[in-house]
Amino acid sequence: MYANQNGQHRDLGSNAWKFNKLLLNRRLELWHTEDAFGRSLDILKFRFLS
Repeated sequence: MYANQNGQHRDLGSNAWKFNKLLLNRRLELWHTEDAFGRSLDILKFRFLS
């Protein structure tokens, strides 16, 4: 019974880790797209101002 509880806890831990990894990847994707969007805005501003 004790080993079974440990197994369940380990499964929960790995699921939480996978979920955190998924969130981190999503946040990185979002950050990269925002960064690219900001850079393209800067390029547009530079073209209009120069």
